[in-house]
Amino acid sequence: MIHKDSAALAGLEKLSRHDLPRYKAAINQTGQTCWQSYYPFLYFQSQHRSNQILIGEDAGSICIYRLRLYRESSELMLFQLPMPFQPAVLERCVQRMRDHNGTPKVSVFRIDAENQELFRRRPHTRLAPCPDEYLYDPARYVDLSGNKNRNLRRSIQEIERRQDVDVLDYGLEHEGDCLAVMERWIAVQESKYAAILYHGYARVCLRQYERFPRQDLFGKVIRVGGEIQSFGFAGEMRSGLGNLFVTYTDHHVDGLNKYLNYCLLRAMADLGLVNSSNAGDTPGLVFAKQALGPIALHSLYQVYLDQ
Repeated sequence: MIHKDSAALAGLEKLSRHDLPRYKAAINQTGQTCWQSYYPFLYFQSQHRSNQILIGEDAGSICIYRLRLYRESSELMLFQLPMPFQPAVLERCVQRMRDHNGTPKVSVFRIDAENQELFRRRPHTRLAPCPDEYLYDPARYVDLSGNKNRNLRRSIQEIERRQDVDVLDYGLEHEGDCLAVMERWIAVQESKYAAILYHGYARVCLRQYERFPRQDLFGKVIRVGGEIQSFGFAGEMRSGLGNLFVTYTDHHVDGLNKYLNYCLLRAMADLGLVNSSNAGDTPGLVFAKQALGPIALHSLYQVYLDQ
């Protein structure tokens, strides 16, 4: 099996929670905005047996790879650009993938649109656009006064006027109730969100939440009538940029999911921007993200190096 003894994997290790400080130091030297650059996402994904996240270091740059394991082989993909970016390091990453995969055709999973010029003039290279991600100004949610916030303010006030709604910080004692919320959501909503499902790493997050500082990962649960009906997680991706990571809500309570997102965004008011990922091709999710008032859309590409 190729993934058992490939020399091309030398120097790479499965991502661990102890890699957080050096990862944050590296990403803070970049303007990287891609939602999937969020460290807890990468870490929770690394728990997957057949879809591992690997980390290496080259000339002071952090390199993140995805190793997809198959029955008799494996495929190595560069997950994002080296941080900080160095052209020579990228070339060595490309050669590592080619050596491991046994083919000249390799890819970089995600790059920010701002970095596309690094590849535009490169021969035998294709850039495939990915769905746009939604960016928010979290300071907006501290004060929703003004006409432009009228609709959102009304939705929030409708929840806050209720006497049976409580917002709590997530704790491991809430895991079972949150899993029940997730299972109810899956039963009703899953078919609408086939392109953007994230149940696997959300379950790991519920179990391993305490492994991260609250700056990097915090959670909120919302009780209605004494029962948890909504939960979500968020945190800092890099200096000045937050990540709206995971949200699940029982949609029988009107406006509750919007209120959960409001609570998470407001808690990141000291950051300049928050990325809430893309909406895929799901009209309901597009509507929900637009209703929160994004200030910009962020474009991404996947890069294919064909030889």
